[in-house]
Amino acid sequence: MFFGVIRNADKFLIKKLKIILEKRLIRNINASDVINYLNKAIVCSAELLKFWAVKFILFNVESILETKQWIKFVQKNPEFISEIIKNGNDNGNTIPGAQIQFSSVGLNYMAGVAIDYINSAIAKVNIPDIKGFLKFTYHLSQIKIEEFNIPKSSNVFQFSSLDKLGINLQGISGKMSTYYQLHGSLPDDMNDLFRKEIEKHFKENIEVICQVIEKVESDQDNKILGSFPLDIRLTGTFKGFHIDYPLTSNPESSTISFTISIEGFIYY
Repeated sequence: MFFGVIRNADKFLIKKLKIILEKRLIRNINASDVINYLNKAIVCSAELLKFWAVKFILFNVESILETKQWIKFVQKNPEFISEIIKNGNDNGNTIPGAQIQFSSVGLNYMAGVAIDYINSAIAKVNIPDIKGFLKFTYHLSQIKIEEFNIPKSSNVFQFSSLDKLGINLQGISGKMSTYYQLHGSLPDDMNDLFRKEIEKHFKENIEVICQVIEKVESDQDNKILGSFPLDIRLTGTFKGFHIDYPLTSNPESSTISFTISIEGFIYY
C-alpha cells in the first residue's frame, strides 16, 4: 500500500516522502529494506530517484554494498549507478564517499622518508671546477659535497587553522671539500674580492642544489601520485564492480590532522 502511494505520488507527496526517508527510513534501514525500496523506487519519478541516489551517497551504507542483493540489484539496474554518478557531478563533486586523514605522526613519517631521499640525492650533485683570473690565477677542482643533512624532526609538519599547513625545517648543515691551486701573489686588499668571486660561483651551484631539491620534490611526488589508480576493478565476489575515487574538494588542514576527501563511487 505504501509503495503503491509512492508510485502515484505527486510533487507534494514526494516532498513529504523525502522527510519520511530522512527521518525514519534511511537512518535505521538494513540491507534487505534498502534493496526492496530501491526496486520500488525504480518505478517512481526521476526526481525521487535522484533524491534517493544522493541520500545513498550521503549515508554511505557500507553493509548494503557487501550483500548479494545489492550486486543483483545493480546488475539488473545499472542506470541507478549512473544516476548516483550524475548527481555527484551535478553537485560539483562536493559529496565525499570517503575521507583519508593523516595525523601529524603520519605526515612526519612520510617527511622523514622524503628527507632521506633528498639527503642522498644532494650528495650526488656534480659541481664543476671553478677557475679565473684576479691578478693571479685560481683553480678549484674536485669539489665534492661530502655531507648534506636535513635533520629529521617529529615536528616537520605543523597544523594550524583551516587550509594552512606549515613546514618546519631547522638545523640544515653541509660539508664540502675541494682541491685548489693559486698562481701569483694574493695581496691583502684582494682577499675580499677573491672571496666575493668564489661566493658568486658557489651561489650559482647552490641554486643548482636547490633545483635538485625541487626536482626531487616535484618528480617523486608526481611519480607517487601518478602511481595511484583512480579507478579500481574489484575481483572475486565483486567481479565487474569498480571503485572510482577522485578528489571531491581541496585537502583540508585542521589543528590536528590533514584530510583528503574522495568520491568513492562504486559502479558495475
